[in-house]
Amino acid sequence: MFLPKLKGKVQVEFVVQSLNKLCQLRFTDNPRVKPWGTSHAMLCAKDVIREPFVVINADDFYGQDSFQSIADFFSKETSGAHAMVWLHPENVLSEHGTVSRGCGQTDANGFLTSVIERTSIAMENGKIISHDKDGEIELSPDTPTSMNFWGFHPDILPLTQTMFEEFVKNNHDNVKAEFLFLWL
Repeated sequence: MFLPKLKGKVQVEFVVQSLNKLCQLRFTDNPRVKPWGTSHAMLCAKDVIREPFVVINADDFYGQDSFQSIADFFSKETSGAHAMVWLHPENVLSEHGTVSRGCGQTDANGFLTSVIERTSIAMENGKIISHDKDGEIELSPDTPTSMNFWGFHPDILPLTQTMFEEFVKNNHDNVKAEFLFLWL
């Protein structure tokens, strides 16, 4: 396990993302079998978060550069700012089928302005194509693409909690609904 490697280097806290954690009692009687998604996982840890933090997927490989980028971001005064470590779309495709990724838009200063979840992304005839509800869309090789590597300040947690409560109220009957991130 990884705990021996971390001993004496960082404090480790384990938090469980249970199906009904943070859900109002009236919304806990559905036949749901999987948790509410990435932002729900983040909220499940809110009681132990006291400083800037990172949210990643445990089953993805991000590489050392991704971790260095987020460390560099938080090494500066960034109070109230949040970050997405992004990769070029061709670097987040799979040889084993299509993938879903968050595709970002940035302003003239390089600040992230929105993220749209694109599904069924694959390389087709040398082009990066997404087949989703908006039809067939060709993605630029420079599209900021997320594999869920986010950096946040704790001040995002109250808004996320409010949005999660609203999301559950509107989606409690959908056993597959996932509360991703605020802008997805």
